Amino acid sequence: MVKNNEYNAAETNKVTLKLMAVFLISGLVCSLAPLRLVISSQINKMT
Repeated sequence: MVKNNEYNAAETNKVTLKLMAVFLISGLVCSLAPLRLVISSQINKMT
């Protein structure tokens, strides 16, 4: 019984880590997209 609970806890930890990684990556992509637009517009102004 105890082993089963530990195994389930380990599995849920893996799932939460995966979900957190997905959220982090999607958050980074969302924050980088406007940054790229700003940077490219700045470069266009310079040239």
